[in-house]
Amino acid sequence: MSGADTADPRLSPELRSLVRVSAAIGLGAPGVLDEALAGSRRNADPDRVEEVLVQSYLFVGFPRALAALARWRNLSDRDPPAAHEDDCRTRGDRGEACCRRVYGEQYSALRRNIAHLHPDMDRWMVEEGYGKVLAHDGLPLGERELCIAALLAALPAPVQLYSHLRGALEVGVDRERVGAMVATVATMLPRESREEFESAWEEIRERRRDRGFRPGTEQGE
Repeated sequence: MSGADTADPRLSPELRSLVRVSAAIGLGAPGVLDEALAGSRRNADPDRVEEVLVQSYLFVGFPRALAALARWRNLSDRDPPAAHEDDCRTRGDRGEACCRRVYGEQYSALRRNIAHLHPDMDRWMVEEGYGKVLAHDGLPLGERELCIAALLAALPAPVQLYSHLRGALEVGVDRERVGAMVATVATMLPRESREEFESAWEEIRERRRDRGFRPGTEQGE
């Protein structure tokens, strides 16, 4: 279900293309993904497209992420980029700093909850998810959060979706821009997923409006 692109002016053509690619990966429909990739080829820096494709493995697994990369490689006729250097010794510190930014005042509770499920999952989340992937230089963290939320809405994964919609605000994306992403991606989703997506965003907006939220204020800054 590809829907019509809303072309919301609050999103640049490039960012609109990126969130549509991310949502298409979450949907798992090859035709929708091909359409989104074609749009990104016209409107987006290919290195940024690749960042969106690569980070998707955290949420959809290697099989679907590799399949999406294969479709992009064929469509773009682009050679793979050079591998990025990554110091595994600093992943923990990078991951903690990045995860704190995304979760704000909820960071400590998140770590306790995940460690209670399994301590290895807690460590992998921080070191791999945040230290290796989300803290990577190829895409600003706010734009990563918008793309992640788009993907999670399409899966759907409502608990994680709420966290990353909230995380986009935590790292400084303004409400209007998040709302534009929601409006753009909603056109791609089946009815039930669209309603859950819009409801989650409305709940976050209402809570932030009541609390007078500004980025960083819930982190004690």
